[in-house]
Amino acid sequence: MPSARAAAALLLAALVVGASLFSIDLLSLIDSSVLTVFYWAVVIALLLVIAVRAEQWLEKHLSAVASSSAAADLAALRQSLERIEKKVDTIEGILAKVAE
Repeated sequence: MPSARAAAALLLAALVVGASLFSIDLLSLIDSSVLTVFYWAVVIALLLVIAVRAEQWLEKHLSAVASSSAAADLAALRQSLERIEKKVDTIEGILAKVAE
């Protein structure tokens, strides 16, 4: 993929060649084109900055929600495991009495 400089040089060369072939006033064409491209570049840059910031904010908040949800799930799992351990201890005690 060509670099940005190479692409800009190619575009400029095509503009110069096209202008000379079709007798177009190159200065007015460049002025209006450059200004339009500059405006669009600023708009696109601002949209990209907004999109990146929104993505960062969303990732931060989603990870916070996921971690709090995971912590709650882990606590519930620990409580369930403790109840199961108590039941297993009770069953072991009963089996030990039956074996005697």
